[in-house]
Amino acid sequence: MRQYCVRRRHQLAADRETLEISPGKRDRHETEGERIMRCRHLVAALLLLAMFGLSPAAAYASTPSNDERANAQSVVPGSTIFGTTVGATGSPDDPTCWDFVGPTIWYSFTATQSALMEYRIGSATTPDGASMNRMLWGPEGCDISEGPDHGVQFTTTPGTTYYFMVITALEGDVQWDLWQLSPSNDDFDAATVITTTPFDDGQWALYATKAADDPVPSCGPGLSSRTLWYSFVPQTDGSVGLSATPTSTTIATFVGSRGSLDEVGCSYGESLTIDVRAGTTYYFMIVARDDWVTLHLDILPSKPVLSITVNPVGKVTSAGVVTVGGTINCVGADYADANFWATQTNRRWVSAGGATTSVACSQAMPWSVSFTSSNGNLFLPGKATLSGNATACNAGGCASAATSAVVTLKPK
Repeated sequence: MRQYCVRRRHQLAADRETLEISPGKRDRHETEGERIMRCRHLVAALLLLAMFGLSPAAAYASTPSNDERANAQSVVPGSTIFGTTVGATGSPDDPTCWDFVGPTIWYSFTATQSALMEYRIGSATTPDGASMNRMLWGPEGCDISEGPDHGVQFTTTPGTTYYFMVITALEGDVQWDLWQLSPSNDDFDAATVITTTPFDDGQWALYATKAADDPVPSCGPGLSSRTLWYSFVPQTDGSVGLSATPTSTTIATFVGSRGSLDEVGCSYGESLTIDVRAGTTYYFMIVARDDWVTLHLDILPSKPVLSITVNPVGKVTSAGVVTVGGTINCVGADYADANFWATQTNRRWVSAGGATTSVACSQAMPWSVSFTSSNGNLFLPGKATLSGNATACNAGGCASAATSAVVTLKPK
């Protein structure tokens, strides 16, 4: 700028020596002289701004909209927040951080759940790019920009609004962070909604917290300082299976509403199966005693359907070997195990004996067993009482069936 003014002054001097200046031209050259004076004034103004560490933009900057606490800018946790103190002021009632003074700007955050949060100041630069000191005031005091481990943690209360004030040594751009350290499903009101099955989830539970109204489970070592929440609404009646790792994890299942929950199942270190009804909301509270926990949930098949029939006529050999049979109706399992026991009372003794068998599950699957008396008394042709029971299992549980019938044993 100074070189431009000097060159312009020399050009005007040369014009005056070589030109016959008319009145109109003289007026025009006088205007050029005034422009030279404006150049000099501009150079002086820039020098004054430099002396006070300000840029031309800063000199004419407007006041930020969040200059006062009453106009704090609302923020959402989970990302870096950018702002500027260019044009900002300070109020006499602003909180202080170790008597650190400077322009301030304000932010606010309203908690929707109980969670562990952390705020920390980031970088700050003047308009010409130079780094400057900065501090961040929040619910638990001030965070200074020195050291790699800075950051201040606090636990939120749902519905409470928290305020944060950024202070910089000079005017400039600044950034800071607000993070939720605890898992997103740390609170009952923020339970992870399970919409598809099978469902698998893993959470870093190191920073999980416990709400004051979290229910105490009926199993395991009780309620630790860390809980995670899930919810599930089944579309049909049936059974649900849950499992969690590590084995020090408690799974407690509830129905109801916050503050009025009824436990319907609990397991510590083992899988849990509960019967569910369509349209009912089930809440699963995971009590974590380790840093990393996992949860698996799946809809289990209905328990098998099972029944037994006995043929009214059986066979017996002269050696006392009895053969009896019938059908097993089994649906929903791979196979069924059955046990049969027969007794026969004669004039002189009682005969008793039985056998076991397994059959593949199907509609009206034939079964047959052969056995002799276990007490040494031979079975003879005639009437005998046969009792039987069968069991079939799947992932949803086990079903059993029993029968008792009088069988006529005919000679074979």
